[in-house]
Amino acid sequence: MIQHILYPTDGSEASKTALIHLEKLSQVYQAPITLLHCYEFTMGHVLSRYDTDSAYIQEIEERFAQHGQVMLNELAQELTDKGLNIAKKIILKGAAGPIIVRVAHEEACDLILMGTRGFGSIRSFFLGSTSHYVSNHIKDIALYLIPATETHQTAD
Repeated sequence: MIQHILYPTDGSEASKTALIHLEKLSQVYQAPITLLHCYEFTMGHVLSRYDTDSAYIQEIEERFAQHGQVMLNELAQELTDKGLNIAKKIILKGAAGPIIVRVAHEEACDLILMGTRGFGSIRSFFLGSTSHYVSNHIKDIALYLIPATETHQTAD
């Protein structure tokens, strides 16, 4: 039985595709949801080489965090309006894969539900992917990966 769901999101189409499954599972099992957004900010070391003011770098980083906060607040409101229980909203800076694994354990989640862009094993091996990392590092928590739906447009 599912008792607590971790939903990591970056606001991508892959994440939005997984949202439908999140809603259904949370309703069926009456499971609370922890929303997680991770952001990486690696520009600091590059910008510092060009004598960029550290206040400017800090301002950019704060914008990344604020964007994530707004996104999670809107998502939490949307899910709450549908009668779902939001246990917590978490925003953390760093590489998403390790953070997802750590938060899933810290919050005692028994399911991680996340979207994946579906790069495939060869491409994800060379490029890496968050879902690939999580699937290889989470052994005691169920992982439900939802592939993004692709829309193909053809020229007339």
